[in-house]
Amino acid sequence: MPSPKSIALYWGIRRYLNECQRLAVKPKTLRWYEQKLHLFRVYMAQQYHIASAGLVRYAHVQAFLAALQDEERMSALSAGKQGAVTDATVKGYRQVLTAFFAWCESRGYVRFNPTKASSDCKSQH
Repeated sequence: MPSPKSIALYWGIRRYLNECQRLAVKPKTLRWYEQKLHLFRVYMAQQYHIASAGLVRYAHVQAFLAALQDEERMSALSAGKQGAVTDATVKGYRQVLTAFFAWCESRGYVRFNPTKASSDCKSQH
């Protein structure tokens, strides 16, 4: 069940990026965050028909990170702009998603951070 204050991924990402900008995150870093979060949002919509941050689970995040290393899946997802990515790039995606969902959790948009392995256990209580 999503948080009572759950937010659409699109709007959550917009608000997160706005706050990062307000906190003087460099423009290049903001673009990097936006690119990674956009690809995640598109993946969630296409693969799971999920648009709400509160419905994202640990398994979804892990599937996305695995898909990043599948050249065929990534080319289809990103309109052929990118093939499979390196382990270091996957780590970057994980860090951005972890920070984004920690921000969502701190604002009550999600009940738990779905990038953490123990989060699915919490969702059952």
